[in-house]
Amino acid sequence: MKESVIEEQKLELYHLLKDRYLIGDLLKKGEHSRIYRAYDTVLDQEITIKEFVPENPDMAETDTGNFIEEAGKFFGVYEYQGIAEVTDVFRDEEHAYMAIEYLPGKNLREYLNAEKKGQITIEEAWTLLFPVLDTVSWMHSNGMVHGGIRMSRLIFDENDRLCLTGIGDCFLRNRESEANGPWTDVRAVSEILYECLTGKSPLQAGCLWNKKKIRSVSIWTTVSSRVDETLLRELNYGIGGGCFGFYALAEQLGMQNEPLAVYLGAIQSVWGESWLNLTEKYQKEAYLDEEHAFLTRKQWRNILNITGIFLVSIAVAGCVGFWYTHTHERQILEWQIQKDRTKYHRISGKETDGFAIGDIHLKKLMEQTLGISLEEKSRNSYSEMPYQESCTYASPEKAGKEQIEIFSDKEDRRVNSCEVVLSKEEMELFFQEIFSQIIPETYLTEEEIERTFDRTQDGFYRFDAHGKFQMTLWKKKSYGETEKEQEWYHLSLTACAREPQDEKEAAGSYARDSKEYREFMDFVKKHAVKTEMISDTIIYKLEEEAVRNWNQPSNVPLLKKTRTDFMRALEKSGCSFEIKSEKDIFQVTDAGIGALKAEFVREVRIETTEGERIFLQYDFLSERIVQICLGSVDSAREWNYGLGAELIGALSDDNRKSEEKLAKELKQNASELEASSLAQENCGDLSWMILTDDDRVPRLILAPHGLLDDKSFPYAASRWQQKGED
Repeated sequence: MKESVIEEQKLELYHLLKDRYLIGDLLKKGEHSRIYRAYDTVLDQEITIKEFVPENPDMAETDTGNFIEEAGKFFGVYEYQGIAEVTDVFRDEEHAYMAIEYLPGKNLREYLNAEKKGQITIEEAWTLLFPVLDTVSWMHSNGMVHGGIRMSRLIFDENDRLCLTGIGDCFLRNRESEANGPWTDVRAVSEILYECLTGKSPLQAGCLWNKKKIRSVSIWTTVSSRVDETLLRELNYGIGGGCFGFYALAEQLGMQNEPLAVYLGAIQSVWGESWLNLTEKYQKEAYLDEEHAFLTRKQWRNILNITGIFLVSIAVAGCVGFWYTHTHERQILEWQIQKDRTKYHRISGKETDGFAIGDIHLKKLMEQTLGISLEEKSRNSYSEMPYQESCTYASPEKAGKEQIEIFSDKEDRRVNSCEVVLSKEEMELFFQEIFSQIIPETYLTEEEIERTFDRTQDGFYRFDAHGKFQMTLWKKKSYGETEKEQEWYHLSLTACAREPQDEKEAAGSYARDSKEYREFMDFVKKHAVKTEMISDTIIYKLEEEAVRNWNQPSNVPLLKKTRTDFMRALEKSGCSFEIKSEKDIFQVTDAGIGALKAEFVREVRIETTEGERIFLQYDFLSERIVQICLGSVDSAREWNYGLGAELIGALSDDNRKSEEKLAKELKQNASELEASSLAQENCGDLSWMILTDDDRVPRLILAPHGLLDDKSFPYAASRWQQKGED
């Protein structure tokens, strides 16, 4: 009945469709469509017309709209060689249509039988299919799955290039299964590769005792064990047991995959969570599935004795579990990390710093990459940082010398900072493979890694020019049992950038080499009024108009509180004050490794009638506070500790101390400090520091949490010069 309905609606021969397309022979009739040979009277060329005929009358309008939408995604897309060009998409009162490039060649199976005696090598097959794989990868990156790749849909064009057909109604094929994804097309291509190599379709290649289990490729032709195992895994294991996409399939087969890498990020973003769920489900059920398969193989008992079957089944089940654990562990971890990035990107309303990775996943990443096991040694919480805890791990294989401490949020387990102690070889591996997983906005080249090690020859190197993180590397030496000197490196990584309150992206906080990164640097270089070069660092000076035009705030750490909050607190304190001067610090610092520090800061110098001098720095666009420095105009006179305590109380939401207690602590610290020394404390969202110069003159510095966490702090950053210089 279904077929007769389609026959009645068939377009007549020589019908002029849309006053343009002269309809010819019916080439193919399917469940949802008819394919006609046609002639485009406008472009004067032979084409193919695909007429979409909905199967379900109740869904006709919806499905027709979906066909138009899907076909429209291919219209005008000419850069992909693995698909026939779509030159028009339209509908009339009855149906929807798409005009497609006419493909005069054979399909892939016809080509193999006629030209290659049914078989070709894996290299030949991959070369033929690669344009199609590139096209389908593009589909995956745009949320589409073909779902019906087969030999008959792969047809050669006039240039002997293989093209995929069957587009426009992909949504119908994938509606039947919610588990469809890129892996569905990987399975289909694996079947095609199997037939290209063996000359037999997988349906013809089942084992005698179990037709559903595909026999080895090596029975019919000579292939590497790598190719054989990969294809058998794709064909014999269920969803979640094979490769995620074509990039991974190529990697497993040892074939070309570099051009496919461009789609990887988008495909992971669209399909990653679904794949993770499927692989986790498969991992849990792998043993049970294998056991179940054994119980249903009655034919085995007719060939082998019961003891042999039992032993073989146990061995296979064990191998499946072992294989899956060791071949999918890294893949699953990468998707968990990708899931972390999506999860933490959505978190809003929290002013805590953080990298886009969870603490457990960071530990696993270090274990897998460095080839060590890590045992938990201690777990600590801190009263000044109630939302955080730290966990220390050590490697028992290395006598505990490899140590890792991870600071994370107690609730969502987001990593805030980490400290690692490793050998030089291990630290080099950390920079190569782990660093960019923690900080996906950038990476380190081999040259940059070597330069980083060179800068620690004197024992210490600090890098704080990146808008996303601060890095400190110490070089240490120790002596083992052989009394031979050993070098160890202690790395500290801290996330330092806060998200602006209005969630507008901060200037300069772009992924290295991204389009936004390049556009920003082009803008900065074009509008820079002055450029300074200091060692490997370039500083571009800008004017106010350029800052306003770019219209994104600084990417330096900022307090939640603004200039208005500060001025209100100063007025509430009851002191009289006067604004003495204002100056702008509008500059972008390029320190390499993708590190751009955008400082669009206004600095205000304020003096009170009681003799205090205050330097207030705040972001020019958002007015959020960068730093406050408080001291006395007269270096011989003490400044008002009560005023310092009031400012801390007003600008920190996490401070739990009374102003009276704070004032007492500030005074005590200032009196006890030696020359050129400091004392500091974190209040959760804010850090304060008492800093003395060579003459023991103390100043108070208020800054975002974590900014002052170091063994040293440049006195010039307090905005005062040494020994009374102006």
